[in-house]
Amino acid sequence: MKKILIIGISGSGKSTLAQKLSDHLHIPVIHLDQLFWKPGWIKEEKEVFEKKVLAAIARDRWIIDGNYTNSMEHWIQDADTIFYFDFPVWQCLWNVIKRRIMFHKKTRPDAANGCDEVLDLEFLKFIWNFPKNNALRIESILARQPKEKKIVRFKNYMEIKLFLKNMT
Repeated sequence: MKKILIIGISGSGKSTLAQKLSDHLHIPVIHLDQLFWKPGWIKEEKEVFEKKVLAAIARDRWIIDGNYTNSMEHWIQDADTIFYFDFPVWQCLWNVIKRRIMFHKKTRPDAANGCDEVLDLEFLKFIWNFPKNNALRIESILARQPKEKKIVRFKNYMEIKLFLKNMT
């Protein structure tokens, strides 16, 4: 594993796994949120964002944490391993509520500078609608990947814990 992509529903734990893999494998993490968001939660222009991602993945080793399904096909072919968090919506909603409390008036380590933790209706709707708006597209993208590419689907935290335990 040298080029790892971690995708899935918001609040599932992608950034946490990215950091654990980074610590274990000594591979730098690229948090897509840091490339996409400007301070104050202002979106980067799509072309600028995609150029930033392509520049970041020009390295020999990386871990990408994030979704951005509209641009994913530009970099997914470079990944040798894909971890897909296929978690229940209710669990992710609960996680983002806990995260909001934990990072109240603070910026998470994986978020862009100047983007304090927020929990608004738009974000909750994004998570709630993820299965119908994003999951089908992710499944389609994954189905088109070559068979030699390693794709690991996690349905719960016990599977992740077991995976990490077997890595050591």
